[in-house]
Amino acid sequence: MLMEAKNQIKVIILSVKYNIMRQMTNKVTFMTNILFMILNNASFIVQWIILFSLKDEIGGYTIKEVLLLWGLAASTYGIAHIVFLKAFEMPELIINGKLDSFLVQPKNVFLSVITSDTRVSAIGDLIYGYICLCLYGITIKNFLLFTFFSITGAIILTAFASIARKPIILACKSRCTCRFA
Repeated sequence: MLMEAKNQIKVIILSVKYNIMRQMTNKVTFMTNILFMILNNASFIVQWIILFSLKDEIGGYTIKEVLLLWGLAASTYGIAHIVFLKAFEMPELIINGKLDSFLVQPKNVFLSVITSDTRVSAIGDLIYGYICLCLYGITIKNFLLFTFFSITGAIILTAFASIARKPIILACKSRCTCRFA
């Protein structure tokens, strides 16, 4: 059982590694996507800085707590979309019939489907999350907790995206005549 989980984690790591290598064929586009995602996320912090310049505390939260919350949300999103992007695009794969190539592979079909692609801009989200952690105040404890919560949040986000049936039903109803129970 433990050996099986270890092998699946190795498959996930290799899949992410090859997805990122494939995306890095055009290095300028790769780095630009990451940089502009970091700048996009930083624009929201500018808004919070303006709000907190008017008042030191909003609802009991200071700028440091809001910064940490934004960083945690961004890194959770980043990990989920770096590792498990296709879990969020599953309805399109099903409707367009693009699952056939995964069914003939001798490994876990679901895992190989959801780890088959990576969004480059999500790397910028992940980096931004750790930049926010540095601005909050980085300690070893904070770093480990932040990493733990980012990974578990990404798994929860991916699990929810994987079990949500509504997008599949709505997408299918608009293109075909099949019925869902």
